[in-house]
Amino acid sequence: HGSKLGGHLQNRRGHLQKKFFYTTPTVKYSELDQYASPTVWTSKEGISYKVKVVLQLRQKPGTYSIQRDTVQARRDLCKFICNEQIEWATDNRAAVMVTGILITMARMP
Repeated sequence: HGSKLGGHLQNRRGHLQKKFFYTTPTVKYSELDQYASPTVWTSKEGISYKVKVVLQLRQKPGTYSIQRDTVQARRDLCKFICNEQIEWATDNRAAVMVTGILITMARMP
């Protein structure tokens, strides 16, 4: 999370500026607006949706460190992963493989 695709991967402004690649074992964390910027898409029928895209990954065990969330959440973000272990950091990008694209669409009022 925290990276935008372009000519190269880079951290978003305001995010940690260390040379790490950040991931998470839960979509509940990666779908936060801080990491998955929402965009509005309008269908041919004129219905507007808020859309987010998240990459699904596999990561080689032992190639990352585990840390707590960096969004300073006041409640648990996921019922399966505690906030103290929700963010993973690695400097080994070759140990991370994209396996899917997750898309969420919410109809706008």
